[in-house]
Amino acid sequence: MRLDFNHDGKVSMEDIRKGIHELYEFMRNFDFFNTAMEIKSTIYGEAIRMMKKDTKKGSDDDQQEKADDDNDDN
Repeated sequence: MRLDFNHDGKVSMEDIRKGIHELYEFMRNFDFFNTAMEIKSTIYGEAIRMMKKDTKKGSDDDQQEKADDDNDDN
């Protein structure tokens, strides 16, 4: 029997209490885990956005420098 946590062949009130307590602990830990994964995902997404922004800014700066060099040659 799955609810017989102490394996005595009977499902007692203590077995049910233990099952409910373990379920509560699992749900609480799952909530913490889920929240941590959401924070991680948000931070990761923000980092990607910032890197893309920096990369775009860097390529714009490179193009501006190249244009300035071409103008200096004339």
